[in-house]
Amino acid sequence: MKSIRLNISIRDDMISKIRDAFTEKNPRPFTELQIKLKESAIAVKIYNRFMGKYQEQVKGLPTGLVNISDSFAVAVAQGGIVRMKIYDEKGDPVKQAYLRNGSYNQFPIGQISRVQWKEWRNAGKAESKANDEWESKLDQLLDEARQILDSVTTTKQLKEVWPEGCSYLPPYAADPSVGIANFPALTTSRLNEALGISE
Repeated sequence: MKSIRLNISIRDDMISKIRDAFTEKNPRPFTELQIKLKESAIAVKIYNRFMGKYQEQVKGLPTGLVNISDSFAVAVAQGGIVRMKIYDEKGDPVKQAYLRNGSYNQFPIGQISRVQWKEWRNAGKAESKANDEWESKLDQLLDEARQILDSVTTTKQLKEVWPEGCSYLPPYAADPSVGIANFPALTTSRLNEALGISE
């Protein structure tokens, strides 16, 4: 393999390929959407318990008497006020209507037990932890790859230090002839003629 210099573009391309290879071999355990929907499922139960009929009543009121928000407040027994969100299938917060004279956050829609609060708070917690661990492992892998790439300046050195890493080189870097010999031959005569330059 003819040696060429590892420029920033080549290094970035390799990091991207390494990331893709890791993701293919180690799929992300949980997506942010999955975690949101798990938390939302419990919020929906609490919301429906207090607000099911109320929303229908609010819909018919003048807009000046209604507040729109993407969260609702509930009081926790022996605790403070917490704000919950309900997410749609895309993971976007669902807008809710309130008749609270501009201060709905100060007036919880109802009270939940500490058991319910803990259930909601812990929803998706295990999934979130697994997701964080996956991202941490990926970050560590990419940091190690960058350290190796930063320790060499040419493809020849890379082959000596990390021969397996050469499989992540872009084709034109792994085989320079791909990026050179296969380009069509360029002629200057037509360009010069168009510009009025005599040869």
